[in-house]
Amino acid sequence: LHMDKMNLFNKYRSCVKISNPLSNEMEYLRDSILPGLALASSYNEKRMNNHYKLFEVGTVHWVESEDKYMQENSIGILWSDNSHKHWRDTIDFDLSMVKGELSSLFSRFGLGDSIVYKETDNDSFSISIDGSRIGSLYSLNNKLLNEFEISNGTILAELNLDILISLCTKE
Repeated sequence: LHMDKMNLFNKYRSCVKISNPLSNEMEYLRDSILPGLALASSYNEKRMNNHYKLFEVGTVHWVESEDKYMQENSIGILWSDNSHKHWRDTIDFDLSMVKGELSSLFSRFGLGDSIVYKETDNDSFSISIDGSRIGSLYSLNNKLLNEFEISNGTILAELNLDILISLCTKE
């Protein structure tokens, strides 16, 4: 991805520059899975697929200091306007629904007791379990929806799989 899209989610990370990139569009290693998911959402929406969930698992990289590079395994999850008809009513798509789905996922791994969602900006939250920050949750604002050419309401989460696995294997 080009640098202008990569910095939209991790404003405070420095990207790792590739010494011999295949193109200008691919001159940095990704520091987040979320821009790729947002682009996939735009692709789907342009083909009239409007109500879906996507996920991707992969490695992200960033520069910690001048001589220290970091990487972690992440999972990105995207919800695109998942309002749907229930047998009686329409079930609305919002942050509460997404937090409920994430909490249900964490609880299936035995991590449901101490989840904290802390608002960091108007449209984003940090997610912590047992005091360990495991990721972020974003409700795409109009600027990001326009940047990725998305018209549906879209919510994304990025979770650090390495930390989640270590929390699951704690005794």
